[in-house]
Amino acid sequence: MERPERTARQTARRLKDEPLFALAGLWEWCRDPASGDGVETFTIVTADANDALVRIHDRMPLIVAPEEYSAWLDPAAPMTAGDAAARLSVEPSP
Repeated sequence: MERPERTARQTARRLKDEPLFALAGLWEWCRDPASGDGVETFTIVTADANDALVRIHDRMPLIVAPEEYSAWLDPAAPMTAGDAAARLSVEPSP
């Protein structure tokens, strides 16, 4: 679906039955081989926007369900792309 032309404006979204929610993010620390400095990187995991949000933006952050917080945050837990996809949602309330 094509997004209509728009001007920037602030919006707020919430989950219907949850006062707070977590966005899926990835964090990594590594050493820059050229400088030896530590480098921290972080990204919010996104997907194509669902029908409720496509008129605002073509991408949207993925949401981690409360029952998946521990698994998502455990660095020792092996997680394939399929595991990650099963733990994430794209359904904020309109």
